[in-house]
Amino acid sequence: MDTVKTATQFDPTADLILYDLKLMDDTRHRQHTGAPNAPILENLRVLGQAHPNLWLRVPVVPGINDDAANLQAIARFAATLPGIRQVNLLPYHRTGVQKH
Repeated sequence: MDTVKTATQFDPTADLILYDLKLMDDTRHRQHTGAPNAPILENLRVLGQAHPNLWLRVPVVPGINDDAANLQAIARFAATLPGIRQVNLLPYHRTGVQKH
């Protein structure tokens, strides 16, 4: 699923939705991605209520989103969504670094 789309456009027959989330704080999210995170969080909120099998993935980037406050905020948010079945911390890799 492309998270740029709205959450209402997901395929209801999908067995599983994988969803990436990097930062909870909007200011930090804008600083590192150039975009607000409100639509991302709202999509996740809608999906987490509507779909019964969602895996939340957190790509952990050292020095960017690996602090305890961010990871705890993600965990607290995920705990409020009944459709989330897993939260996975993904290790940072340098694939795609040369694109920027």
